Amino acid sequence: MRLGALLYTLGYGGAMLALCMLVPLIVSIAGGHWAHARNFTMGLTLTTFVSGAMIISGLPTRRLPARNIELLAVMLLFWFVLPILASIPLTGAVQVRSFMAGYFEAVSGLTTSGGGVIIYPQLEDAPILVWRALLGWLGGLWTLVFAVAVLAPFAIGGLSLVGSPLLQHDEDAALSSRLGRPMRVIFPYYLALTMLGVIGMAAGGDGFIASFCMALSGISGTGTSVVSGSVYDAFSLLSQLSLATLCIFSALSLPAIIAMTQMQSVKLFRETEFKVLLAIIISFAAISALTQGGESYFALVFQAISLATTAGFNFLPADNLSSWPVLWVMLPVFIGGMGLSMAGGIKINRAILVGRELASELRYRHPLI
Repeated sequence: MRLGALLYTLGYGGAMLALCMLVPLIVSIAGGHWAHARNFTMGLTLTTFVSGAMIISGLPTRRLPARNIELLAVMLLFWFVLPILASIPLTGAVQVRSFMAGYFEAVSGLTTSGGGVIIYPQLEDAPILVWRALLGWLGGLWTLVFAVAVLAPFAIGGLSLVGSPLLQHDEDAALSSRLGRPMRVIFPYYLALTMLGVIGMAAGGDGFIASFCMALSGISGTGTSVVSGSVYDAFSLLSQLSLATLCIFSALSLPAIIAMTQMQSVKLFRETEFKVLLAIIISFAAISALTQGGESYFALVFQAISLATTAGFNFLPADNLSSWPVLWVMLPVFIGGMGLSMAGGIKINRAILVGRELASELRYRHPLI
């Protein structure tokens, strides 16, 4: 394993972090949050310096052919090392009491897991909320890139993009090239969906900063909100519709859709995974309407989308979701979204494989079934 190649690629990840830090820094200056402006300036300076040092140190080995172990290693380093730099500005948050808490929050964002120490977002200033949303958004992008560049070629967990233009690369391609190609292809689609989501959320009239943060959280499937309560109580119906739509996109296999588009063969509606995802959403909403009752149909559908895509937003009024049976709420979350998506869970393709294997075993042992 060549450390130089890892550092060179890791440096570019740090450079992306530094560019994203400019956004909350501008928000801090525009809003007069000078303490946060100082923290983001320090974070930006240190991240730029460290990233530049890693890129320079890896220059001699940047063109060497990538090894499989290096692809796996750089993916892990992105999740463990870069959050150290990302956590620097988070130390200025009211609810972040230590550097380790900030590191935990940064890891939570960059891995799109959605957990964190910021329990009451309304207590935090706009720059912290923007940075937390950006971390989730950047983590979603990295998740897609790693899914294409690392998981799909190795067919890890049954994920595959056989014949996809996204996987076309030379056998002697460098590590940065193996990650850079899917990044250049996926990023325009990801950015376009994000911008449409921000416009849709802002059209609901709930404020640009809140709309920006929620849209980034929705498209990445992170599920972090700017309010600790229900989305139903805090946002308009149009904003809820936009957010639910973004959650669906986060659970779709964006790389597969891009591959279909490039091969001029878009067959998403024929995909078994997509049909199962729609079936889960529709059946969960319908059964919830019959068993739970007393809720708006829009709220039930949006909540079904939120759970099936593992985003985890609360679309029900007040604390009504807490009265639902835990196992019922966790069922769609456990299954999750489509393979090669930003959604969590075991993924629908694996659930389908398990179901087919179980059916095959039952037919073999019990021929009458």
